[in-house]
Amino acid sequence: MVDSILTLTNCHPYLLQLLGSAIVTEANERQTHVATQEILEAAILRAFTLGEPYFKNVWTEFTGNPRNGSEVKAGQNFLKALTNEADLDNSSLSQSALQRMLRYHVLKSHDHHYQFEVPLLERWVRERAI
Repeated sequence: MVDSILTLTNCHPYLLQLLGSAIVTEANERQTHVATQEILEAAILRAFTLGEPYFKNVWTEFTGNPRNGSEVKAGQNFLKALTNEADLDNSSLSQSALQRMLRYHVLKSHDHHYQFEVPLLERWVRERAI
């Protein structure tokens, strides 16, 4: 269970605290001292709700320069395509949006293949991003 939490959050301090708090709340509501996969899953959904300001901030501030709406939209579309394992069109993604997402650790690159640094953020984009 601990390994799953560390992997999901990539050891990001805020996300560790958010998910840990959600797990404790879920376990308390179920009156158990054992964190199961079912509790973790419920805690993830709770964390998405409680941490919505964080996730929305990443979504709007780090996907491109906030003063350039088309750049932000291109970055957001790139992230959505990445979560759907769709063919990525790097030509429509501005390089400054890509560099911003790399600089702010939204994405990481390996041989020009991109992936999310934080799996929990990837799941939020897949399930909740508009």
